Amino acid sequence: MMIIYRYSHGGAVCAGDYAEYTNKNNSDEIKNLAYYMMSEGSFFKIYSIIIFSMIGLACCIGICALSTAVVGVGFQSSTNIDNFVRHMDPLEEIMRKMQEKKYQEAAAKAGYGNAGNADNEAGPKEEDVRNEFKSD
Repeated sequence: MMIIYRYSHGGAVCAGDYAEYTNKNNSDEIKNLAYYMMSEGSFFKIYSIIIFSMIGLACCIGICALSTAVVGVGFQSSTNIDNFVRHMDPLEEIMRKMQEKKYQEAAAKAGYGNAGNADNEAGPKEEDVRNEFKSD
């Protein structure tokens, strides 16, 4: 509120912003200069400039900190993706594991249990199950 009053027309008059336009030869106008609040007007003017400068500085620091955080998070994400890709199994290994998993699921679904188990004499041979799985 103080800033609104200081920079309004009435505040500018009271602060003596228009005192330079007075007639210095007229003694009545020189006497009226004592009624202006020039020191208070200067104080509020300087105070408002300092406050606005501090607000602007805080905004600049906030923007810099936010942009640094965003860039840092982006860099960290890029590093995580790069590490994941570097330590990932080769495509052939992934496909082999997936095929082996599907084979085990098909064998369990068909009721063969562990198709590769040598103790399971009555069950079908492992090659038979693999061939049946590949034909699906």
